[in-house]
Amino acid sequence: MLRPVARRLAELADCEEMNIRQRAATFIQQWGGLAAFGPRATKKIESQLRTLSMQITYLKPHAYIGILALRHVAGELSLAGLLSPRDKPSLLEQMDAVLPPTPRPEMQIRPTGIRRPLKVKGAPWREAEEMWTNLVDEDVKPWIDRADEFVIAEVSQFKMHDTRRAEYQVYRISAPQIHISVAKFMAWYQSLPAVVWLGKMIPLDEDLAPTIVRRVVSSIGTMSSPGYAITLCPNIQMLLGWHESSEMPNIYTDKDSTIVARLVNWRDAGPVDIDDDYIWGEGCYLTLSKAGLIQIKTLFGEFTVRNFASRAVRQLRQGEAQMIKTAQNQFPIP
Repeated sequence: MLRPVARRLAELADCEEMNIRQRAATFIQQWGGLAAFGPRATKKIESQLRTLSMQITYLKPHAYIGILALRHVAGELSLAGLLSPRDKPSLLEQMDAVLPPTPRPEMQIRPTGIRRPLKVKGAPWREAEEMWTNLVDEDVKPWIDRADEFVIAEVSQFKMHDTRRAEYQVYRISAPQIHISVAKFMAWYQSLPAVVWLGKMIPLDEDLAPTIVRRVVSSIGTMSSPGYAITLCPNIQMLLGWHESSEMPNIYTDKDSTIVARLVNWRDAGPVDIDDDYIWGEGCYLTLSKAGLIQIKTLFGEFTVRNFASRAVRQLRQGEAQMIKTAQNQFPIP
């Protein structure tokens, strides 16, 4: 646990790992050394806690003091200017520091440009299901949210449950410069560059994402965010000098305080009837203003947005998708 952290600090500071370990040992010695944190001291503390029924078997004082010492070493390296701001969040996580929680997104209502995939009525079940899946071509058409904005990326899903028959599923994704031949939603989504939350959004590479957006990777699911979340690439934000408005969450402005982008998280649901039939959906999308589009084009030039959508009808009794259809489309941003 401790050695990978010491090795990482040595790599970032461009010094020998032994120097990091010796400096950490100096701190530990100043705080009491083996007499305070060695095996005997550990057993004594564990005995006292066991008497009080407070022993935590997985927390070892000698390991904790080692992490604390490495934090002090990291602090010295930071003050000396040897650690970049980009590396600090991942180091804090490695050293078991408490990070700020992920911001709770402000959910909006479903935009009018994304229609509910309602069932086809007035036709036999099998024919209605075929007609419903054929409507996937409508899911890949470009749409607008506001007249002065351009929707350049979107990830959405809908599920509709018919207790007597089947579950209907819709998945949609669009982003610039996606190059993938597999006709599966998850493959398209996973092709987006990744970003993780470590006190702030941290991209897993230093590249400017050609997709402009990145998928948010998290090992902890949350009901407050869409299941397939995206966000504006932090590397692009930094290069262009964009920042999120403190007064308007998910609104991005440039150095001149001009609105350049807007990230929207939405959720939608229909009424649940007496037979527990329901429909719900969620998603997120990114729009660029005219000013934002001009600045993005200075980085990537003219670009094309690619769309993918799938519709599936899953029979409840048989458990596998009985009918599925996909569609793709692409269109240039003017």
